[in-house]
Amino acid sequence: MIRLYYCLQKGGKTLSLCFSESGKPRKYKSVSNLLVGGFSVKNWNSKTCQFYKSPNSDINNQEINKFKKRYADVLEENPSISLEALYSYFDNKRIDSEQVNSIFDFIDMVINDEKMKPTGGCNYKCYEKLQKRLYEFEPYLKETTSKKMTFCALDETFCDAFKDWIIVKRKGDDYEGLTKLFVSLINRADKNKSVDFDKSKINKFKFTDRDINERICELPYTLTTEQIKVFANLDLTTVQGKYNIEKVQLFHDTCMLMLGTFMRPCDVILFKKENITNQSGKNFVRYVPKKKASISNKSKRKLATFPLTPEVEFIINKYAGQSDNNYILPLYSEERAQGLKDGKEGLLKQLNRNLNKWLKMVSGVMGLDPELCAYDFRHTSITHSLSIGKIPVITVSQWAGTSVEMIEKHYYNSSMDSSLPSAISGLYKVSA
Repeated sequence: MIRLYYCLQKGGKTLSLCFSESGKPRKYKSVSNLLVGGFSVKNWNSKTCQFYKSPNSDINNQEINKFKKRYADVLEENPSISLEALYSYFDNKRIDSEQVNSIFDFIDMVINDEKMKPTGGCNYKCYEKLQKRLYEFEPYLKETTSKKMTFCALDETFCDAFKDWIIVKRKGDDYEGLTKLFVSLINRADKNKSVDFDKSKINKFKFTDRDINERICELPYTLTTEQIKVFANLDLTTVQGKYNIEKVQLFHDTCMLMLGTFMRPCDVILFKKENITNQSGKNFVRYVPKKKASISNKSKRKLATFPLTPEVEFIINKYAGQSDNNYILPLYSEERAQGLKDGKEGLLKQLNRNLNKWLKMVSGVMGLDPELCAYDFRHTSITHSLSIGKIPVITVSQWAGTSVEMIEKHYYNSSMDSSLPSAISGLYKVSA
């Protein structure tokens, strides 16, 4: 006869349901993962097989009683069932009749589970962020697919819509973080037998970095000439927020430098005086874009070279002597980078994130939709030089530190006459 009872394992560190039958090896199923707040032997009564003197005693007793009853009911209906068959009876079956279908309900469960962990749970804030983003995504999902935010509707089309929403509506912001969290949620749902979901519904769908890199390049947001003028002459007190006016001015000038230099956000942050050279009485900027610097063979690195305009020099001179280690802008600090866990990369991400938060405020004041991000200023500079400045593609590719193929694919494909660079030409009154 098969007996079912709870016992302690691993020196009293885990609680398991024991499957016992005379003459056969015992089998065990751990239930520690079902317990709110984890398992502690000091709150366990081995005689009654119940929890006591714990804030979570009642709910944990309900869970273990329900878990044991499932197997007891099977045994009652099938008295001749073998030990092995009973032990594995529910392994490939959804066993909870009150299954969860709402994705939001499941995230609530995950958040509560994380909060109740003995360590206090450090992941619940991540899932709270995902929950917030999914609420923002819900209208887009309904509009584009007519689907609801349920596990029944969670398939490849659903995942594609979520990926597109991040790329199109959020312009790729936090793509990696959100997709990793979403995949984690899917995996947890697939393992949770109270959730009406099977991961095979999404087959081999994957969120890849290639998707974001390709799609964002296809969807640059370009400021119009009028919008550039509005941004250049913006009353910074209207977009000050929590920052002091000096910090807001620095954010503003960082964006204007990107407009005037074709630089990516990370490159303008790392822009140094040593990158400026004089040739035949003219100042030029020469630097290896950070994106290209990872190439081991220096001869293969794409060197960006472009002439400085008076407007760009005006901004550079404004911050002369304000930064350590010869950085043009007083943003990046090697000392600050050393104090961060992720070092240089961590500080660059932090600075870029702060700049994008400020640009979100600017977008509201300027009435822009979609919202601006730092990378848009590089897009705008390249686009204006091609379509308005009539600069040859090969010249713009040299200034921007990228390939002709990339320019032709994502921006413009034409042969044009030479002209002066910079989308910010004439926006500043520069003294001679």
